Amino acid sequence: MDIFQALHTLEKLEGTLAETYRGLGKRLEGDPPLAAVFTRLSAEETDHLNLVRYQLRLARQNPGQFSDIPMDSSHLDLATRSVEALKTGLVTLSPREAVATAIRCEQSTAEAYYRTALAKAYPGLAKLVAAMSSGCDSHASALLELATARNWLPKA
Repeated sequence: MDIFQALHTLEKLEGTLAETYRGLGKRLEGDPPLAAVFTRLSAEETDHLNLVRYQLRLARQNPGQFSDIPMDSSHLDLATRSVEALKTGLVTLSPREAVATAIRCEQSTAEAYYRTALAKAYPGLAKLVAAMSSGCDSHASALLELATARNWLPKA
């Protein structure tokens, strides 16, 4: 896969997550702790989006240093569609459903796979990729902590 295609796909995912979480934060303003979590996640996804855009600028400025990445985009495309479905369901999802869906999005292996492939193909991007990856881990943890506190986790 071409580096530009890979980064544009990742850019779309990060942007859609940021917009979705921003929308959830606004929609759930009646529940300040829940709204605060989604508002923070939106800001962090915006930071991730900016990192992806920085990586795109690096690739554009140094096209000879970037070649194809051995990966298939179908998993990340599926993750992006899942996030777009969450965004579409903003109005109808209950707070519990919104948290559960966001947890699934954050625990998706597709984004991690993409980032690992990018870091392997371009070790110079490894620090940027690591920063984004640790953010996703903290997002899932924050959402799981919230779900646990509200007794929203499914019974085992």
